[in-house]
Amino acid sequence: SAGFRSGPQGASGGRTHLQSLHMGALLALASSIMWGAGDFVGGMTSRRRPALAVYLGSQVFGFLGLIVAATITGAWGTTPAYWPWAIAGSIAGVIGMFAFYQALAIGPMGIVSPLVALAVVIPVTFGLINGETPSSLQGLGILAAILGVLLASGPELSGAESAKPLGYAAVALVFFGVMFITIAEGSKTSPLMTMTGMRATSMVLIIVAVLVFRSKG
Repeated sequence: SAGFRSGPQGASGGRTHLQSLHMGALLALASSIMWGAGDFVGGMTSRRRPALAVYLGSQVFGFLGLIVAATITGAWGTTPAYWPWAIAGSIAGVIGMFAFYQALAIGPMGIVSPLVALAVVIPVTFGLINGETPSSLQGLGILAAILGVLLASGPELSGAESAKPLGYAAVALVFFGVMFITIAEGSKTSPLMTMTGMRATSMVLIIVAVLVFRSKG
């Protein structure tokens, strides 16, 4: 929803607005590529290791990278207004990722990943409710993306042997959508520190979950 129009643009700001749309599109493309690569690696690893352990490992490596970035950019002094969103996003992210890895561990990746990608519908709907208006081209892009997801998962979905991975995928879809909203809201203060706060909180939550599961045998 970052590229939606929230009001009329003046002629003097047209070029800047267009440049921001192009940069947003490039960043979204790069994010999609990295997210897809993470899905693949995480999904394959979760077939051999517990989902929580896989997610904890990914959070640790991500947190180390964010520490370096925050130190280089001097972001540590940012006002802490991002923390409530970071904590909420972390909770949603941990639940969503655990469900996602569980789905990948027991179900076909060709079904699970496209279905979870529909999580984009939730932040888009949130943006529309809050008065953001996509351009005609953006609207067509959203519809094309949703149609592509349905077409990609449809053939395999019709032959699915169990509803359990679909249930996990549905849980992941909802909580990922909520996580995207919290990231967007926290990023109004600082995108980098919102992600750093999320990673720090996620590691604590996952470690607690691992200890609880181990204590229960």
